[in-house]
Amino acid sequence: MGEEIKEKPNLSIIALTSFIASFLIARIFTTLNPNIVLISVDYHIHHFWYGIALLAVGGWLGISYQSEKIDRLAAILFGAGGGLIG
Repeated sequence: MGEEIKEKPNLSIIALTSFIASFLIARIFTTLNPNIVLISVDYHIHHFWYGIALLAVGGWLGISYQSEKIDRLAAILFGAGGGLIG
């Protein structure tokens, strides 16, 4: 009840920048190289799954640790994961 709410400035900007960058990189890469596909044991591994993994790791880091560096890393991973899914 007496806990102080810690402000985290710029994390939304970091996440948004990371989202836009990964979204554009994924789209440009797939447009320029449509025949490059990662296949493992007859399964096509789509960038969607990388995005889910990055979202999970970024969310876990953001919830589990209270460090300014970790918060920035979590925002980058979360934004990049969202960009790969989007």
